[in-house]
Amino acid sequence: MLILVMVAGLTTPAPVGASPPLRGGELQEQISFNAAEGLQRKIEGIKAKKEKTKREFVNVSEVEVESYVMFLLQQKKIPAKMEWVDVQFTPGNVATNVQLTLGPNTMGNYVVDKIIQGTHTLWVKGKFEGAGGRGKFDLESVRVDRLPVPVFLAEVVFNRLVKPMLPQADIRQPFQLPFGISSLTILPGKSVVLY
Repeated sequence: MLILVMVAGLTTPAPVGASPPLRGGELQEQISFNAAEGLQRKIEGIKAKKEKTKREFVNVSEVEVESYVMFLLQQKKIPAKMEWVDVQFTPGNVATNVQLTLGPNTMGNYVVDKIIQGTHTLWVKGKFEGAGGRGKFDLESVRVDRLPVPVFLAEVVFNRLVKPMLPQADIRQPFQLPFGISSLTILPGKSVVLY
């Protein structure tokens, strides 16, 4: 679901287990399994909603998304090990900085695997719109180990790594928001999900 949200250069996020970052001068909650489970409960609540006529909303924090990615999403078949992740929500934008360790057979091509294996920092930033039950993510910036990567090359990697797990995923096309979500608004530090 949020596999693509990734960031580099603006901040240096701490590894999991380090002190929580200071955002806006306040101590924020840490990445944790409990925060991941909290987001899972919110997702289950959205899925279970029976009455579709009355709209409800739920707030989702950056830390909940980070926790979900680290503790629950990583349990699924992802071809890389995530060392840490830092999600940043700003009005209409999502950015993620993640450190990934790629194994020797990630891409299925011996030469490419030899080049990319190891630990890398990936930053992805883009605009996100979610209204009328549809979502659209416009990829704006990608960096690998602080080096800019052309967006078209990032799309090739997306098609190679994500498409096999999510065949319907298309980075260039609007998509149906899952679970009957009507809209998703990105605000500083959180997203607001209307369902």
